[in-house]
Amino acid sequence: MSQTLRSALEARVSELNKAWPKHDANTIHREFFSPQAWIAGQGMPAAAHDAAGVVATLQHMFEQAPYVKVEVVSASAFDSAISSWLHWRITDAGGTVQATMRSLTLWEPVDGRLVISSDSFSAGEL
Repeated sequence: MSQTLRSALEARVSELNKAWPKHDANTIHREFFSPQAWIAGQGMPAAAHDAAGVVATLQHMFEQAPYVKVEVVSASAFDSAISSWLHWRITDAGGTVQATMRSLTLWEPVDGRLVISSDSFSAGEL
């Protein structure tokens, strides 16, 4: 993967880290997810496969993980997309880690920025 793409991905994850504490699911959906994005993960009864489902999933995630620190563990580019493994540290307000999650996230360029087109997550570290 080129350094340019890696830097773009790191920048988007940094922006997500800054947006998360606001707990605004509609804004995060609009800014970080493609219109056709889906999310599936451990504990979900079914995949969220439309805007309403993604927003509802984000709202639930805010309740379970009000404070997070997301970092890119690895990433690979193919065609115009990026596949990444992300590590989520769920913390308390003081920054003490309470739990960890991992997600396999597919990013694609839309209107000049990287957005998430699919995300699969589970508890634990990579």
